[in-house]
Amino acid sequence: MLSKKTRRLILMAIITICVTVNPLRARSLDFGFGVGTSTVGIGINLNATYQIKTLSYSFRVIRHEEMQIIGTTSPSESATDVSFLIGLRSRKEGNLSSSLELGVGWLNMVTRGDLISRGFFHTSHEKIHVKTFGMAFQTQLYYKHVGLNIFANFSNLAKLSQDKPFGGVALCVRFGG
Repeated sequence: MLSKKTRRLILMAIITICVTVNPLRARSLDFGFGVGTSTVGIGINLNATYQIKTLSYSFRVIRHEEMQIIGTTSPSESATDVSFLIGLRSRKEGNLSSSLELGVGWLNMVTRGDLISRGFFHTSHEKIHVKTFGMAFQTQLYYKHVGLNIFANFSNLAKLSQDKPFGGVALCVRFGG
């Protein structure tokens, strides 16, 4: 169950988007797809951005998993981030464009806890499953239709020293807009 403060924050974000997004004034709508690395492992990034003048509204889905090459450690770390972001986006100056966005993100993350057992090719740890809302951040830097997406989701800001923050960078291709 979500706390009253979290529900209010989500409701305020949805109302802000509904009030300010008017399809008749839309400047551009684009979609991005990327692959990258994060604090958890490697994975894919999907992004939809709607721009009105210099304001941008983004919806992103990020899925990253740990890649184990030699031996195995269980559980494998993974993270899924679903976020709504609002920010500033530069008008395209020639072939360059950039944006800086903040918002609310839902993070579903599996990390390792205390060591349970250790073998020659396998190590087992306690499985820690975190499902939480956090502050989402992203910046996008594009040249023509290829660029970088730098992202993060800071869940449970009061306990950042105990919880593992999720963030990374992805090489992306953008379509539309």
